[in-house]
Amino acid sequence: MNIRNLAASILLSVTTGGIGYGLNALREETETSFGGQYPPRYLGGCEMPIRRSRLRWFALVCGLFLLAAIFRHHFLFSFVVGNSMLPTFQTGDLLLVDKQAYRRSDPKRGDLVLARHRSDVIVKRVVGLPGEEVEITEGTLVVNGAPLREDYVAQNNLLFVGRGKIYPEKVALIGDNQNS
Repeated sequence: MNIRNLAASILLSVTTGGIGYGLNALREETETSFGGQYPPRYLGGCEMPIRRSRLRWFALVCGLFLLAAIFRHHFLFSFVVGNSMLPTFQTGDLLLVDKQAYRRSDPKRGDLVLARHRSDVIVKRVVGLPGEEVEITEGTLVVNGAPLREDYVAQNNLLFVGRGKIYPEKVALIGDNQNS
């Protein structure tokens, strides 16, 4: 049976309502043409592969939902708004934030963090740790009386913040672009 006859046989079986006959003819022809290489279950008539296929899809979808839930619980996407972190971040940059980072360890100087300011979420850098005295004079950050070298600041400015001691469990934050 050639392709033209096979197509006519399937078309005839579909138009006469005998779809089972057409598939059986297709199965028989395939088994004889290819020396029985393909078992009949691949050509229809057996529900087991369909059930197995549905089960695999269901498991895949459930697994993806589980991964998405874990990812959403552990991470957060945030966009940078404003120019206070130039040149490190530009407005519109997308950040992937680990929400659980400070449950495992304390913040360190130089860490980048998200903070709430009124109704906005802002990106800042940690410059002072709990219990430290921090001040900024003529654009130089001074921590506990010693000037702190800031490689991430593009240029120093004439920013002035008076000396103050940081409360326990609090940190001092500042943007990299101190001119804004």
